[in-house]
Amino acid sequence: MKRELLLLLTGTVVMALPACVKHLDVGELVQPEVKSCPILQMGLIDPDNPDTEYVEIVIHYNAAGNPTEMLHVKGDPPLDFQDYHFRYDRFNRLAGYSMNTTGSNSVLGWHTYTYPSRSMVVDSVYGKNAFEGVILHFLDNEGRIIEDQENGYGGSLKDTTIYFQYDAWGNMIRPLDYDNKFNPYLTNDVWRFIYEDYSVNNPLRENMGQFMMMPKYDSHGLPQIIECLGSVELFNYEFYPAMQIAYGCDEGQKGL
Repeated sequence: MKRELLLLLTGTVVMALPACVKHLDVGELVQPEVKSCPILQMGLIDPDNPDTEYVEIVIHYNAAGNPTEMLHVKGDPPLDFQDYHFRYDRFNRLAGYSMNTTGSNSVLGWHTYTYPSRSMVVDSVYGKNAFEGVILHFLDNEGRIIEDQENGYGGSLKDTTIYFQYDAWGNMIRPLDYDNKFNPYLTNDVWRFIYEDYSVNNPLRENMGQFMMMPKYDSHGLPQIIECLGSVELFNYEFYPAMQIAYGCDEGQKGL
């Protein structure tokens, strides 16, 4: 789910219909090395048009293995591209992140997080010039978001509640299909949290006629190439029509 900084939301949104599923520990479904396989680089490419300028994005990590920066370093950035800067508290929990236009020190917005309990995270959202509101994230026993309560977020006059449910395979219940390989967001819990995508597998088909294909995976089952028909977003970057991903755990892999 892409969350725009100034998105106006009203009412109550239910992301999944009630379903009776067997509860599984997501850790049982994922190879341990996948969760310690950092994404080093992402490239926006057009396989059918080699003259199209290649766009490269790099990710830097701290000693604890958490991302500190996600930066555009090559090519014309996509529309509305933003660099990300992350910070952590003394417990290595995400304390916040800021966004700025690539190549600029001008901050467009930021989030700060507090942790009043193991099952709730308070997300304070700020725009460039103003406080935007608060989102309460409620977590299940596996640390996945199961409910969002948006209080005045984006200037809305009405609070909004969003629910998330997961099937027996650890995927979010929504009107799309999944493959049987591993979602790149699994490589770090920060990605799963800020993009609110805890699915174990990769989405293949969305109900709006947008298709995603993963023609190449690495030895761990992580997609190295993602192709799409239509506009499909990953890491909040809309890519046309393909993305390459380089992982730190791939043998001999130092980048794209």
